[in-house]
Amino acid sequence: MADAHKTYTDREIDSFHTEIRNALERIENQTTKTNGRVTRLEFWKYTLIGMGAVIQMILIPIAFKVLL
Repeated sequence: MADAHKTYTDREIDSFHTEIRNALERIENQTTKTNGRVTRLEFWKYTLIGMGAVIQMILIPIAFKVLL
């Protein structure tokens, strides 16, 4: 356990920071893409739900008139 407190050079620390920044940037870019896709899917979901509701409001009264 002699290496428990290893000291790093400024160059090594800068390299670690650069790697971390690059990884965070990739994560942020992917998150932004994913959020955009989810937003579009939610839009379609709610559009279809709304269309279904409108169709039900129109077809159910017509069905009652035809059947009764």
